[in-house]
Amino acid sequence: MDVAELDRVVTARLVADASEGITSVAMELASLYDAWVRRGDCPEAVAWLRQMLEQLGWWAGRLECAADPALLERFPRLD
Repeated sequence: MDVAELDRVVTARLVADASEGITSVAMELASLYDAWVRRGDCPEAVAWLRQMLEQLGWWAGRLECAADPALLERFPRLD
């Protein structure tokens, strides 16, 4: 594997891991959002958090799509 190929492989892994990290944060915040909705908390805060969750979801999906599965197979998970 040459340096350029290695760079593409490592970048794909970084992008995939970033997507997973953003998704994990969004899932934690989704629990908070659900609690706020159940309690009837401040509508402006609930709407703001919903928008943040939508943005996190968009970015997580964008990054997931950008991670080339063929390249990911060439770089094992390190966790």
